[in-house]
This record gives sequence, structure tokens and C-alpha cells, in this order.
Amino acid sequence: LDPQRINYVVNPSMEASGAGVVPYGWRSNATMTKERGGIRPPQGMTPQSRQFCARLTGVEDPKILESSPFPTAKQNQWWSVEAAVSGQGRARIGIVFWSPSLRESETLYVHTGWFDLQSSFEYAAPGDPEDEVIHQGEFRVLKALIPAKETAHEAMFRLEFDGEGDVWVDNVL
Repeated sequence: LDPQRINYVVNPSMEASGAGVVPYGWRSNATMTKERGGIRPPQGMTPQSRQFCARLTGVEDPKILESSPFPTAKQNQWWSVEAAVSGQGRARIGIVFWSPSLRESETLYVHTGWFDLQSSFEYAAPGDPEDEVIHQGEFRVLKALIPAKETAHEAMFRLEFDGEGDVWVDNVL
């Protein structure tokens, strides 16, 4: 595969140590917590490899989740983005591009249209404490190809959720 895929998003599986710790590398206008569970790991990986996801709660509308900034390579004309999401309402996925010297006047948010979610997430504790298989709930994987702005030097991944209720996010690439 050329070019090789590089994941610029910090902590794509929303892992963090300690109970109730906000997932490292993310910020939100809603209350964000670490939740046990997440999207099913790929074939060959143990269920323990993806034990947590992020949960966004609150009355904010839209709820916004943004990654840490990352550098953009000038030769990249397109960026692929994806995330596994669960909840009610709608979601859209995108990237915010900017030039550090012109943050306000040159900021551009390129995003998809709205996707309907209509899914639920419930964690069911395993019956046997030795069994670490995690109930996954229903996640929808949102994917998009985003055109890059030529003058951009930095970017960040952004998700928006429109609707009431909690939403869950995992496996952001």
C-alpha cells in the first residue's frame, strides 16, 4: 500500500489509566468520561486490546469532540478519517485545518454531511470474572475522505453530534 497509513490522532482507542479518567489527547464541550467497552477488536487481537471508549454526556447541542493538533504534510491532498460511534441522533466527521500564523482568518473546517446513528450502547459485565470479553454494543463506523487545504500547517480531527442523549466514540483513525 502506498502511501503507508499513519495515524496522527493521539489515543485512537480512548484508553486512559484509572477509573473516571478523561481519555488522553481529546477535548470536548460535553462531559467526557472513559467507559468500559468499545468496538470489537480486529481478528487475532484479544478483547483486552480495546477495553475502553469515550462517553460524552450533557445537554450541549451539538456535542463536539476534538483531537490534539497534528502537523499536516503539504504533499497530502486527501486525508482519510474514521471513527466508531454509538448513540441517538446524528453525527458528522471532519478535520479542522489552519496555518498557525493565521489561525483566525485561515481556519477551515471540512466535514461530511450528517449520518443517522440510532444505536445503543450497554455494557454487560461478564458472568465469570475470569472472562474478559466485553459487550460491544452497537457502533456505526463513519468514514470520509477529506480534501486538505493547501496553506494548512496543522489540523485536528473533529466529531459533532446533534441530538439528545449520550454518545460513545472509539477507534478514531
